[in-house]
Amino acid sequence: MKILGKIIISGIIENLSPLLIGSGIDEQTDNDIILDSAGQPFIPATSVAGVIKNIFYQYFNEGELEKFKIFWGDNKTNQSQIDFYDLYIKKDEYKIEQRHGNRIDNKTGTAADQAKYDFQILSKNTQFDLHIVITVYNELEYCKKIAKTIASQLTSGNISFGAKTNLGLGNIKLLEPKISLLDFSKKEDLEKWLEIDFNEIGDGFEITNNNFSINANFNIKNSLIIREYTPEPHKADQSHLKSNNDNIISGTSLKGALRSRAEKILNTLDYSYEKENNETQNFIDALFGGVERDDNGKEKENGYAIPSRFIVSETKLNNVIDDEIQTRVKIDRFTGGTIESAIIHAKPVFPNKNETNKPEINNLIISIKEPLESEIGLAILLLKDLWTGDLAIGGEKSIGRGVLEGVSANLSFPNNKESIEINKDLQALETNKDDLQT
Repeated sequence: MKILGKIIISGIIENLSPLLIGSGIDEQTDNDIILDSAGQPFIPATSVAGVIKNIFYQYFNEGELEKFKIFWGDNKTNQSQIDFYDLYIKKDEYKIEQRHGNRIDNKTGTAADQAKYDFQILSKNTQFDLHIVITVYNELEYCKKIAKTIASQLTSGNISFGAKTNLGLGNIKLLEPKISLLDFSKKEDLEKWLEIDFNEIGDGFEITNNNFSINANFNIKNSLIIREYTPEPHKADQSHLKSNNDNIISGTSLKGALRSRAEKILNTLDYSYEKENNETQNFIDALFGGVERDDNGKEKENGYAIPSRFIVSETKLNNVIDDEIQTRVKIDRFTGGTIESAIIHAKPVFPNKNETNKPEINNLIISIKEPLESEIGLAILLLKDLWTGDLAIGGEKSIGRGVLEGVSANLSFPNNKESIEINKDLQALETNKDDLQT
Protein backbone atom coordinates (compact mmCIF):
# COMPACT_ATOMS: atom_id res chain seq x y z
CA MET A 1 0.00 0.00 0.00
CA LYS A 2 1.39 3.38 -1.01
CA ILE A 3 2.34 5.80 1.78
CA LEU A 4 0.97 9.29 1.11
CA GLY A 5 2.53 11.03 4.09
CA LYS A 6 3.13 11.22 7.83
CA ILE A 7 1.51 13.21 10.64
CA ILE A 8 3.58 13.81 13.77
CA ILE A 9 2.14 14.81 17.15
CA SER A 10 4.80 16.21 19.47
CA GLY A 11 5.11 18.30 22.61
CA ILE A 12 5.89 18.08 26.29
CA ILE A 13 3.94 15.80 28.64
CA GLU A 14 3.84 17.00 32.25
CA ASN A 15 2.34 14.94 35.07
CA LEU A 16 -0.05 17.13 37.07
CA SER A 17 -0.18 14.54 39.84
CA PRO A 18 2.33 11.88 40.93
CA LEU A 19 2.89 9.06 38.44
CA LEU A 20 3.04 5.32 39.12
CA ILE A 21 4.10 3.01 36.31
CA GLY A 22 5.28 -0.17 37.95
CA SER A 23 8.20 -2.27 36.78
CA GLY A 24 7.07 -5.54 38.37
CA ILE A 25 10.12 -5.33 40.64
CA ASP A 26 9.84 -5.05 44.43
CA GLU A 27 13.41 -4.32 45.49
CA GLN A 28 12.70 -0.99 47.22
CA THR A 29 8.94 -1.25 47.81
CA ASP A 30 6.08 -3.59 46.95
CA ASN A 31 5.86 -1.81 43.58
CA ASP A 32 8.91 0.03 42.20
CA ILE A 33 8.51 2.39 39.25
CA ILE A 34 9.98 1.45 35.88
CA LEU A 35 13.45 2.77 34.93
CA ASP A 36 15.27 2.92 31.60
CA SER A 37 18.79 1.65 30.91
CA ALA A 38 20.22 4.89 32.33
CA GLY A 39 18.33 4.41 35.60
CA GLN A 40 15.77 7.16 34.91
CA PRO A 41 11.97 6.84 35.04
CA PHE A 42 10.15 6.82 31.71
CA ILE A 43 6.64 6.23 30.34
CA PRO A 44 6.50 3.17 28.06
CA ALA A 45 4.82 3.60 24.69
CA THR A 46 2.41 0.79 25.60
CA SER A 47 0.97 2.89 28.44
CA VAL A 48 0.30 5.82 26.10
CA ALA A 49 -1.12 3.63 23.33
CA GLY A 50 -3.48 1.80 25.68
CA VAL A 51 -4.97 5.03 27.05
CA ILE A 52 -5.40 6.64 23.61
CA LYS A 53 -6.94 3.51 22.11
CA ASN A 54 -9.40 3.22 24.99
CA ILE A 55 -10.63 6.82 24.45
CA PHE A 56 -11.70 6.04 20.89
CA TYR A 57 -13.17 2.65 21.72
CA GLN A 58 -15.12 4.10 24.65
CA TYR A 59 -16.64 7.14 22.95
CA PHE A 60 -16.96 6.37 19.23
CA ASN A 61 -20.30 5.29 17.84
CA GLU A 62 -20.49 1.96 16.02
CA GLY A 63 -19.89 3.33 12.50
CA GLU A 64 -16.86 5.40 13.54
CA LEU A 65 -15.56 2.52 15.66
CA GLU A 66 -15.40 0.09 12.73
CA LYS A 67 -13.41 2.62 10.74
CA PHE A 68 -11.09 3.22 13.67
CA LYS A 69 -10.45 -0.52 14.06
CA ILE A 70 -9.11 -0.54 10.50
CA PHE A 71 -6.96 2.50 11.30
CA TRP A 72 -5.63 0.91 14.48
CA GLY A 73 -4.90 -2.41 12.82
CA ASP A 74 -5.44 -6.02 13.76
CA ASN A 75 -3.50 -9.27 13.74
CA LYS A 76 -4.91 -10.47 10.41
CA THR A 77 -5.37 -8.00 7.57
CA ASN A 78 -4.66 -4.41 8.65
CA GLN A 79 -1.38 -2.87 9.75
CA SER A 80 -1.68 -0.15 12.37
CA GLN A 81 -1.29 3.36 11.02
CA ILE A 82 -0.13 4.84 14.33
CA ASP A 83 3.19 4.43 16.14
CA PHE A 84 3.89 5.46 19.73
CA TYR A 85 7.33 6.04 21.21
CA ASP A 86 8.56 5.76 24.80
CA LEU A 87 8.42 9.06 26.70
CA TYR A 88 11.78 9.96 28.21
CA ILE A 89 12.38 12.62 30.83
CA LYS A 90 13.15 16.00 29.33
CA LYS A 91 15.46 17.05 32.15
CA ASP A 92 17.36 15.11 34.79
CA GLU A 93 15.45 16.93 37.54
CA TYR A 94 12.94 14.55 39.09
CA LYS A 95 12.07 13.08 42.47
CA ILE A 96 10.99 9.55 43.36
CA GLU A 97 8.77 9.41 46.44
CA GLN A 98 7.48 6.53 48.52
CA ARG A 99 3.87 6.11 49.63
CA HIS A 100 2.47 3.81 52.31
CA GLY A 101 -1.03 2.45 52.60
CA ASN A 102 -3.25 0.16 54.66
CA ARG A 103 -6.41 -1.58 53.58
CA ILE A 104 -9.15 -0.75 56.08
CA ASP A 105 -11.62 -3.33 57.34
CA ASN A 106 -14.97 -1.63 56.72
CA LYS A 107 -16.69 -3.49 59.54
CA THR A 108 -14.19 -2.58 62.28
CA GLY A 109 -12.79 0.66 60.85
CA THR A 110 -9.25 -0.55 61.63
CA ALA A 111 -6.40 -1.76 59.44
CA ALA A 112 -6.97 -5.19 57.95
CA ASP A 113 -4.53 -7.91 58.98
CA GLN A 114 -1.39 -8.14 56.78
CA ALA A 115 -2.74 -5.44 54.47
CA LYS A 116 0.03 -2.84 54.70
CA TYR A 117 1.72 -1.97 51.41
CA ASP A 118 4.03 0.64 49.93
CA PHE A 119 4.91 1.80 46.44
CA GLN A 120 7.05 4.32 44.58
CA ILE A 121 5.75 7.32 42.66
CA LEU A 122 7.35 9.94 40.44
CA SER A 123 6.62 13.40 41.86
CA LYS A 124 4.40 15.77 39.92
CA ASN A 125 5.58 18.39 37.40
CA THR A 126 8.07 16.05 35.75
CA GLN A 127 8.27 16.61 31.99
CA PHE A 128 8.63 14.10 29.14
CA ASP A 129 9.06 14.41 25.37
CA LEU A 130 6.05 13.14 23.39
CA HIS A 131 6.35 11.69 19.88
CA ILE A 132 3.48 9.98 18.01
CA VAL A 133 3.55 9.24 14.25
CA ILE A 134 0.55 8.52 12.02
CA THR A 135 1.22 6.98 8.61
CA VAL A 136 -1.20 8.20 5.94
CA TYR A 137 -2.18 5.57 3.36
CA ASN A 138 -5.47 7.21 2.36
CA GLU A 139 -8.10 9.60 3.71
CA LEU A 140 -5.76 12.37 4.82
CA GLU A 141 -8.60 14.37 6.40
CA TYR A 142 -9.63 11.38 8.54
CA CYS A 143 -6.05 10.98 9.77
CA LYS A 144 -5.96 14.71 10.58
CA LYS A 145 -9.12 14.29 12.65
CA ILE A 146 -7.52 11.41 14.57
CA ALA A 147 -4.42 13.52 15.24
CA LYS A 148 -6.46 16.53 16.34
CA THR A 149 -8.55 14.38 18.71
CA ILE A 150 -5.47 12.80 20.30
CA ALA A 151 -3.80 16.19 20.79
CA SER A 152 -6.94 17.83 22.18
CA GLN A 153 -7.54 14.99 24.64
CA LEU A 154 -3.92 15.12 25.84
CA THR A 155 -4.11 18.90 26.31
CA SER A 156 -7.43 18.67 28.23
CA GLY A 157 -5.82 17.63 31.51
CA ASN A 158 -8.36 14.81 31.84
CA ILE A 159 -6.08 11.95 30.77
CA SER A 160 -4.12 9.73 33.17
CA PHE A 161 -1.27 7.27 32.61
CA GLY A 162 -0.07 4.40 34.77
CA ALA A 163 -1.58 2.70 37.83
CA LYS A 164 -3.95 3.92 40.55
CA THR A 165 -5.45 6.54 38.23
CA ASN A 166 -8.79 6.11 40.03
CA LEU A 167 -7.00 7.44 43.12
CA GLY A 168 -5.84 10.62 41.39
CA LEU A 169 -2.39 9.46 40.26
CA GLY A 170 -0.97 9.83 36.75
CA ASN A 171 -2.96 12.88 35.63
CA ILE A 172 -1.06 14.41 32.67
CA LYS A 173 -1.30 17.34 30.28
CA LEU A 174 0.29 18.02 26.90
CA LEU A 175 2.15 21.34 26.78
CA GLU A 176 3.36 23.12 23.63
CA PRO A 177 1.42 20.77 21.30
CA LYS A 178 2.53 20.65 17.69
CA ILE A 179 1.08 18.72 14.75
CA SER A 180 3.39 18.43 11.73
CA LEU A 181 2.61 17.03 8.29
CA LEU A 182 4.89 15.46 5.69
CA ASP A 183 3.08 15.24 2.36
CA PHE A 184 4.88 12.79 0.08
CA SER A 185 3.11 14.21 -2.98
CA LYS A 186 5.27 17.32 -2.63
CA LYS A 187 8.89 16.93 -3.57
CA GLU A 188 10.14 19.47 -1.05
CA ASP A 189 8.46 17.53 1.78
CA LEU A 190 10.85 14.67 1.25
CA GLU A 191 13.60 16.91 2.60
CA LYS A 192 11.96 18.63 5.51
CA TRP A 193 8.92 18.57 7.78
CA LEU A 194 6.16 21.07 7.11
CA GLU A 195 4.85 22.46 10.39
CA ILE A 196 1.15 23.26 10.52
CA ASP A 197 -0.42 25.58 13.12
CA PHE A 198 -2.24 23.56 15.77
CA ASN A 199 -5.54 25.40 15.19
CA GLU A 200 -5.46 24.99 11.40
CA ILE A 201 -5.40 21.23 11.11
CA GLY A 202 -9.19 21.10 11.44
CA ASP A 203 -11.60 19.75 14.01
CA GLY A 204 -11.28 16.42 15.74
CA PHE A 205 -14.05 13.99 16.63
CA GLU A 206 -16.64 15.11 19.17
CA ILE A 207 -16.16 13.23 22.45
CA THR A 208 -19.36 12.93 24.51
CA ASN A 209 -18.94 13.23 28.27
CA ASN A 210 -20.59 10.17 29.82
CA ASN A 211 -19.32 10.85 33.33
CA PHE A 212 -20.83 12.42 36.42
CA SER A 213 -18.45 14.63 38.39
CA ILE A 214 -18.35 16.77 41.51
CA ASN A 215 -15.79 19.57 41.79
CA ALA A 216 -15.93 20.89 45.36
CA ASN A 217 -14.14 23.37 47.61
CA PHE A 218 -13.95 22.94 51.37
CA ASN A 219 -12.59 24.60 54.48
CA ILE A 220 -10.84 22.58 57.19
CA LYS A 221 -12.83 23.12 60.38
CA ASN A 222 -10.06 22.42 62.88
CA SER A 223 -7.10 20.36 61.67
CA LEU A 224 -6.24 17.50 59.35
CA ILE A 225 -3.63 14.77 59.25
CA ILE A 226 -3.08 12.05 56.69
CA ARG A 227 -0.17 10.35 58.35
CA GLU A 228 3.31 10.19 56.91
CA TYR A 229 6.01 8.63 59.09
CA THR A 230 9.71 9.37 59.26
CA PRO A 231 12.55 7.54 61.07
CA GLU A 232 14.52 10.77 61.50
CA PRO A 233 14.82 11.50 65.24
CA HIS A 234 14.67 15.31 65.00
CA LYS A 235 11.30 15.27 63.18
CA ALA A 236 7.79 14.57 64.38
CA ASP A 237 6.79 10.90 64.63
CA GLN A 238 3.96 11.52 62.21
CA SER A 239 3.25 14.51 59.99
CA HIS A 240 0.76 15.34 57.27
CA LEU A 241 1.40 13.75 53.88
CA LYS A 242 3.36 15.80 51.35
CA SER A 243 4.15 15.35 47.69
CA ASN A 244 6.86 17.48 46.10
CA ASN A 245 6.76 19.67 49.26
CA ASP A 246 3.00 20.33 48.91
CA ASN A 247 0.53 19.23 51.58
CA ILE A 248 -2.04 16.99 49.89
CA ILE A 249 -5.11 14.86 50.36
CA SER A 250 -4.22 11.53 48.76
CA GLY A 251 -6.70 9.66 46.64
CA THR A 252 -6.27 6.51 48.75
CA SER A 253 -7.36 8.25 51.96
CA LEU A 254 -10.30 10.03 50.36
CA LYS A 255 -11.60 7.04 48.42
CA GLY A 256 -11.27 4.73 51.42
CA ALA A 257 -13.37 7.06 53.56
CA LEU A 258 -15.98 7.48 50.82
CA ARG A 259 -16.25 3.75 50.17
CA SER A 260 -16.79 2.98 53.85
CA ARG A 261 -19.45 5.69 54.14
CA ALA A 262 -21.15 4.48 50.94
CA GLU A 263 -21.63 1.05 52.53
CA LYS A 264 -23.20 2.66 55.59
CA ILE A 265 -25.56 4.70 53.44
CA LEU A 266 -26.68 1.65 51.46
CA ASN A 267 -27.26 -0.37 54.60
CA THR A 268 -29.25 2.52 56.07
CA LEU A 269 -31.38 2.51 52.91
CA ASP A 270 -32.37 -1.09 53.68
CA TYR A 271 -29.62 -2.87 51.77
CA SER A 272 -28.03 -5.51 53.94
CA TYR A 273 -25.12 -7.94 54.05
CA GLU A 274 -27.59 -10.54 55.31
CA LYS A 275 -29.88 -10.10 52.31
CA GLU A 276 -29.87 -12.65 49.54
CA ASN A 277 -27.19 -12.11 46.87
CA ASN A 278 -25.28 -9.53 48.98
CA GLU A 279 -26.82 -6.45 47.32
CA THR A 280 -24.72 -3.92 49.21
CA GLN A 281 -21.41 -5.59 48.43
CA ASN A 282 -22.29 -6.15 44.79
CA PHE A 283 -23.35 -2.51 44.41
CA ILE A 284 -20.14 -1.28 46.08
CA ASP A 285 -17.87 -3.59 44.07
CA ALA A 286 -19.48 -2.56 40.79
CA LEU A 287 -18.85 1.10 41.61
CA PHE A 288 -15.63 1.18 43.67
CA GLY A 289 -14.01 -1.97 42.28
CA GLY A 290 -13.39 -5.31 43.90
CA VAL A 291 -12.73 -9.01 43.40
CA GLU A 292 -15.12 -11.78 42.39
CA ARG A 293 -16.94 -13.19 45.42
CA ASP A 294 -18.43 -16.55 46.34
CA ASP A 295 -22.03 -17.14 47.42
CA ASN A 296 -21.14 -16.12 50.97
CA GLY A 297 -19.82 -12.73 49.87
CA LYS A 298 -16.15 -13.56 50.47
CA GLU A 299 -13.48 -12.65 47.91
CA LYS A 300 -12.29 -15.59 45.84
CA GLU A 301 -8.55 -16.18 46.09
CA ASN A 302 -8.10 -16.27 42.29
CA GLY A 303 -11.26 -14.39 41.36
CA TYR A 304 -11.43 -11.92 38.51
CA ALA A 305 -10.91 -8.21 39.25
CA ILE A 306 -13.81 -5.75 39.01
CA PRO A 307 -12.46 -2.38 37.79
CA SER A 308 -13.40 0.78 39.68
CA ARG A 309 -15.55 3.41 37.99
CA PHE A 310 -15.34 5.77 40.98
CA ILE A 311 -12.47 8.23 40.54
CA VAL A 312 -11.10 10.72 43.06
CA SER A 313 -8.44 13.38 42.67
CA GLU A 314 -5.25 13.91 44.59
CA THR A 315 -5.79 17.41 45.97
CA LYS A 316 -3.30 20.05 47.05
CA LEU A 317 -3.99 21.98 50.27
CA ASN A 318 -3.72 25.76 50.27
CA ASN A 319 -3.37 28.36 53.01
CA VAL A 320 -2.52 25.90 55.75
CA ILE A 321 -0.06 26.05 58.62
CA ASP A 322 2.11 22.93 58.98
CA ASP A 323 4.85 23.88 61.41
CA GLU A 324 3.09 23.18 64.72
CA ILE A 325 4.07 19.98 66.53
CA GLN A 326 1.59 18.60 69.05
CA THR A 327 2.54 16.11 71.76
CA ARG A 328 0.11 13.39 72.70
CA VAL A 329 0.41 10.88 75.53
CA LYS A 330 -1.28 7.48 75.42
CA ILE A 331 -3.41 6.84 78.49
CA ASP A 332 -3.81 3.52 80.27
CA ARG A 333 -7.59 3.13 80.42
CA PHE A 334 -7.38 0.84 83.46
CA THR A 335 -5.28 3.10 85.70
CA GLY A 336 -5.99 6.46 84.10
CA GLY A 337 -2.24 7.14 84.06
CA THR A 338 0.16 7.57 81.17
CA ILE A 339 1.75 4.59 79.45
CA GLU A 340 5.54 4.61 79.65
CA SER A 341 7.34 5.45 76.37
CA ALA A 342 4.01 6.23 74.68
CA ILE A 343 4.55 9.89 73.79
CA ILE A 344 3.63 10.74 70.19
CA HIS A 345 4.69 13.91 68.37
CA ALA A 346 2.22 14.73 65.61
CA LYS A 347 2.39 17.47 63.00
CA PRO A 348 -1.06 18.05 61.45
CA VAL A 349 -2.06 20.97 59.23
CA PHE A 350 -4.27 23.82 60.45
CA PRO A 351 -6.24 26.40 58.48
CA ASN A 352 -4.59 29.78 58.17
CA LYS A 353 -7.06 32.06 59.96
CA ASN A 354 -5.51 35.11 58.25
CA GLU A 355 -6.81 33.85 54.88
CA THR A 356 -10.48 33.45 55.78
CA ASN A 357 -11.78 34.02 52.23
CA LYS A 358 -9.63 31.30 50.68
CA PRO A 359 -10.72 27.66 51.11
CA GLU A 360 -7.98 25.26 52.12
CA ILE A 361 -9.21 22.54 49.75
CA ASN A 362 -9.73 23.58 46.12
CA ASN A 363 -10.92 21.39 43.26
CA LEU A 364 -11.50 18.17 45.13
CA ILE A 365 -12.90 16.11 42.27
CA ILE A 366 -15.05 12.99 42.46
CA SER A 367 -16.28 11.39 39.24
CA ILE A 368 -18.09 8.24 38.11
CA LYS A 369 -17.68 6.67 34.67
CA GLU A 370 -20.98 5.98 32.90
CA PRO A 371 -23.00 6.12 36.12
CA LEU A 372 -26.41 4.76 37.00
CA GLU A 373 -28.83 7.30 38.45
CA SER A 374 -28.62 5.45 41.77
CA GLU A 375 -24.83 5.88 41.75
CA ILE A 376 -25.20 9.62 41.10
CA GLY A 377 -27.60 9.80 44.03
CA LEU A 378 -25.11 7.98 46.25
CA ALA A 379 -22.31 10.37 45.23
CA ILE A 380 -24.48 13.38 46.14
CA LEU A 381 -25.21 11.83 49.56
CA LEU A 382 -21.44 11.38 50.04
CA LEU A 383 -20.93 15.05 49.14
CA LYS A 384 -23.58 16.00 51.70
CA ASP A 385 -21.79 14.08 54.46
CA LEU A 386 -18.46 15.74 53.59
CA TRP A 387 -20.14 19.16 53.28
CA THR A 388 -21.81 18.99 56.71
CA GLY A 389 -18.76 17.59 58.51
CA ASP A 390 -20.47 14.28 59.23
CA LEU A 391 -17.77 12.38 57.34
CA ALA A 392 -14.22 13.15 58.46
CA ILE A 393 -11.13 12.13 56.50
CA GLY A 394 -7.59 11.24 57.49
CA GLY A 395 -6.35 10.13 60.89
CA GLU A 396 -7.07 11.04 64.50
CA LYS A 397 -10.76 11.58 63.79
CA SER A 398 -11.50 10.66 67.41
CA ILE A 399 -10.01 13.98 68.54
CA GLY A 400 -11.80 16.09 65.94
CA ARG A 401 -9.37 16.12 63.02
CA GLY A 402 -10.41 15.82 59.40
CA VAL A 403 -13.78 17.58 59.64
CA LEU A 404 -14.59 19.69 56.56
CA GLU A 405 -17.01 22.53 55.83
CA GLY A 406 -18.48 22.89 52.34
CA VAL A 407 -17.81 26.16 50.50
CA SER A 408 -18.93 25.53 46.91
CA ALA A 409 -19.43 22.68 44.46
CA ASN A 410 -20.25 22.07 40.81
CA LEU A 411 -22.26 18.98 39.83
CA SER A 412 -21.72 17.98 36.17
CA PHE A 413 -24.05 15.39 34.72
CA PRO A 414 -23.53 12.88 31.85
CA ASN A 415 -24.27 13.67 28.20
CA ASN A 416 -23.38 17.35 28.65
CA LYS A 417 -26.55 18.11 30.63
CA GLU A 418 -26.75 21.42 32.49
CA SER A 419 -24.59 21.49 35.62
CA ILE A 420 -25.65 22.64 39.10
CA GLU A 421 -23.63 25.16 41.13
CA ILE A 422 -23.90 24.90 44.92
CA ASN A 423 -22.75 27.64 47.32
CA LYS A 424 -22.83 27.96 51.08
CA ASP A 425 -26.42 29.23 51.10
CA LEU A 426 -27.50 25.93 49.44
CA GLN A 427 -30.12 27.80 47.38
CA ALA A 428 -29.28 25.66 44.35
CA LEU A 429 -30.28 22.55 46.26
CA GLU A 430 -33.73 24.02 46.94
CA THR A 431 -34.12 25.08 43.30
CA ASN A 432 -33.13 21.65 41.97
CA LYS A 433 -34.61 19.64 44.84
CA ASP A 434 -36.95 17.49 42.75
CA ASP A 435 -34.30 16.53 40.20
CA LEU A 436 -31.72 15.69 42.87
CA GLN A 437 -34.24 13.74 44.93
CA THR A 438 -35.04 11.62 41.88
